[in-house]
Amino acid sequence: MGSVMTTADYIIVGAGSAGCVLANRLSEDPGNKVVLIEAGGSDRDVSSVRSALRSLMMRIPVGWTSLLNDPAMTWGYVSEAEQSTGRTFPVTRGRVLGGSSSLNGMIYVRGLPGDYDGWRQQGCEGWSWDDVLPLFKAFERRRETAAGARSEKLLAINEVAYRHPLSYRIRDAFVQAGVPLTDDISGPNPDGVAFAHGMIDKGVRQSGSTAYLHPALGRPNLQVVTNAVARKVLFEGHRAVGIELDDPAGRRRLTATREVILAAGAIASPQLLELSGIGDGERLSELSIPVLHHSPAVGESLQDHFSASVTMRLKPGTSSMNEVSHGLRLLGHVGRYALRGEGLLTTTPAQIVALARSRPERDVPDLQFFASPATVDIQKTMERGRTVLTDTPGITMNCYQLRPSSRGSVHARTPDPAVHPRILLNLVSDPMDQQTMVDGLRMSRRILGQPALAPLCDALSWDPERLDDAVVVDRIRQIGNTAYHYSGTCRMGGSDAVLTPRLAVRGVDGLRVVDASVMPSLVSGNTNAAVVMIAEKASIMIREDAASGR
Repeated sequence: MGSVMTTADYIIVGAGSAGCVLANRLSEDPGNKVVLIEAGGSDRDVSSVRSALRSLMMRIPVGWTSLLNDPAMTWGYVSEAEQSTGRTFPVTRGRVLGGSSSLNGMIYVRGLPGDYDGWRQQGCEGWSWDDVLPLFKAFERRRETAAGARSEKLLAINEVAYRHPLSYRIRDAFVQAGVPLTDDISGPNPDGVAFAHGMIDKGVRQSGSTAYLHPALGRPNLQVVTNAVARKVLFEGHRAVGIELDDPAGRRRLTATREVILAAGAIASPQLLELSGIGDGERLSELSIPVLHHSPAVGESLQDHFSASVTMRLKPGTSSMNEVSHGLRLLGHVGRYALRGEGLLTTTPAQIVALARSRPERDVPDLQFFASPATVDIQKTMERGRTVLTDTPGITMNCYQLRPSSRGSVHARTPDPAVHPRILLNLVSDPMDQQTMVDGLRMSRRILGQPALAPLCDALSWDPERLDDAVVVDRIRQIGNTAYHYSGTCRMGGSDAVLTPRLAVRGVDGLRVVDASVMPSLVSGNTNAAVVMIAEKASIMIREDAASGR
């Protein structure tokens, strides 16, 4: 990390999943000089006891329970008050090497083939399922690799290793409710219920930083600049030539001889474009930002999954993960993890995942379920800033609609990058989204009522099957939450989109965006897998364009 290169071939802004992939792939060529800029610090900082503890929590899979609300590692974004819900929501984004992949739930879902075919239909040539599937297969390192064999695939994907016995009952209840068994919802038969697959390797979180960045840090042509906030993209005429940033040494300018690549995510990338003069001309003029290129789609089409749950308290004496998360039993699992990298501390937030149809006539699944043999104490969680499980045993059944129609926006408030942008999520505002969520929660209730689970039930948090649609929608607005799957704010596509299908920013040269913001529509599931794929594909396109002189 040392002294900063003042000139590089490629400057990448943002060291989340996409930025880490790009830094690795572009620096594979020793002829490329690459600088990666991250607003946060290192994910392996051991300069103090507190920093070392955070670094440890980023390695331990269940560490996410203490990281999501940590102001030292997150941006602290908060949405505007939602007209659709009357609430504000935390918009948690990682501010550390690895970005949100250093503190997320690690659940791995590619999305459905129709998602990517839909991108192609929206003008994104080269992004169909047939185009992207080989990319997924090229970087996914799965357990089926022969014992002792060395794999060049960088991202480990494994089925959750620790399985509480109650999780098998939950899976059986899905099957009894008509959801078929499948091995993997990212596999050839994604329709069904399965144990979760996570970005975990031998009990250790696989973030973008762990999988991609750290293996490349020894390369002399790659430099990582931490605690550096990008202020704007610098231009000569309409060509991007560098970045202005603030870091502990002060304000400085870095020059890019080939490309500037924004990989700052669906919240920060559109803000950076607007601060650099690319966005709706009228809006930028109101902020006294000189207009370089009028692009009204910048910051629009913000998409997210909106989740809600039904919980079931179990009869006293029933075993769930709640009782093993406290006291001596928890200490036992800490010992298991320390000695063998096994046990409770290796699990993902949900042990069971499912893709299912809200109604039989649906052509493809339109709901994703996350089920866990545990329940959260909301009050204690809010008070302590970390996830705390209840003292009584329980099950949480969470679901969201896979392809929401509701749209929000992200826009700069002022020309100052230190001022958080205005974020309007506009969650569950579309009537069809509301109805699908009603159907999903009623299905959750039916699953909990199946023979595999019903005898264990002591009480339900609420019963959506006993309420009419309007009451369920009102309840959803009260208890639902963001799934943190923000996307779409710098979408690629046809001439009205922010980006070309090669992820180049329209109206200027030498500038790309590579992160979840490029998605023209949200994928059916957790977004991190798709972001890694997008960055892998982008690195290929960037090298192709450099070779051809474009």
